[in-house]
Amino acid sequence: MKHVVQFSAGIGSFAAALRVAARYGTSDLVLLIADAHAEHPDLWRFADDVADHFKIPLTVVADPQGRDPWDVFLDVRYLGNNRLAPCSYWLKQKPCRDWVEANCDPGDTVLYVGIEGTKHDRARMPPIVRGWSPWPVVFPLAEWDERPADKEELFQEARALGIEIPQLYRDGHGHNNCRGMCVRGGKGAFVRTLRTDPEAFAYAERREQEIREHLGKDVTILREQRKGVIHRITLTELRLRDEAARHDAAAQPTAT
Repeated sequence: MKHVVQFSAGIGSFAAALRVAARYGTSDLVLLIADAHAEHPDLWRFADDVADHFKIPLTVVADPQGRDPWDVFLDVRYLGNNRLAPCSYWLKQKPCRDWVEANCDPGDTVLYVGIEGTKHDRARMPPIVRGWSPWPVVFPLAEWDERPADKEELFQEARALGIEIPQLYRDGHGHNNCRGMCVRGGKGAFVRTLRTDPEAFAYAERREQEIREHLGKDVTILREQRKGVIHRITLTELRLRDEAARHDAAAQPTAT
């Protein structure tokens, strides 16, 4: 039986791999990871550390055209956002599906997904199972653990093995996706990236403007509601607001 972990290099998929290895060993364990060409360098350090721990290689797949998410947005003429992210399909789901179809028989393969056992995550499970049919899917954190583990507990599992958690988590992000530029992340995540990784933010800001000009439309990744009205907000505007807020805060007199 082949055990294929959908390994995103997030803490959940790491924990899923740990549970699969504990139950079935590593001789038939596969760490299937998609390279979206947008990851933080420390994601690959973490992925390599996990592979070294299990003493198996990473199985890396990627879009054959070598695109990153912004290239996909240009090609499909749609700027991803928290409602629809075509990058996820083209750069992660499809390359992984292609590999599974080419290398795995549904009769002797189980796929494992590292979503956690919260009520929200459990609602995601049936669509994932349907999407991967006819391959069976197991969710170790949700189905094997007696109770849902929080992220801090999963971080401790990694550190207990001598594996440092990825940089994005240490920077305060709730995920390890796309160097903090995931279009599903929201304003807070992009402000965090602006403050912790301004080079990554600058790239996202430039690519968003490129796509706006290419489409000739007022499209943005982010939106906000003011007085009951939805407004678009560009990454440039978000950066300028944050710079102004930090300038004002620095100008406040220090209490004595």
